[in-house]
Amino acid sequence: MSDIETFEAVIQSRWPGPPGEKAARYVGHFTDRTRTGSKIVAKVVGNHGAYTVSIAAGGGGVTSACSCYIGKGGYCHHCVALAHTFLRDPGSFREIQPTPREAVGGLPELQASTWPASHWRSSWPSSRRTGSPRKRSPKASG
Repeated sequence: MSDIETFEAVIQSRWPGPPGEKAARYVGHFTDRTRTGSKIVAKVVGNHGAYTVSIAAGGGGVTSACSCYIGKGGYCHHCVALAHTFLRDPGSFREIQPTPREAVGGLPELQASTWPASHWRSSWPSSRRTGSPRKRSPKASG
């Protein structure tokens, strides 16, 4: 059994039925889909912004988490949707090979080994991309 098949079986055991109505609308709508070993991570836009969702298998169980307000323990509909997104199209998750620690001399090597440079530039705050200074809030006078 391949790593993907093993991971699929673990996900199916945790989320055996079809996604509920709330989760179904997010299935297939994830971006930045990645898989590192037995962990998947992706982003999805929800009602209150973009959320990062992850599912990992290991130690005979599954852990999941989401950055939404109810997803800390991994029981939100975004986690369910990510599981079903993976089950429907595991090939849509870009595989990342972990970089051995001894091969990393600094942040540039680590960034180059995991994400294309365009990702890092687009995720920086606009003030960092343009080189403009950040505005400081005025100090309260007392």
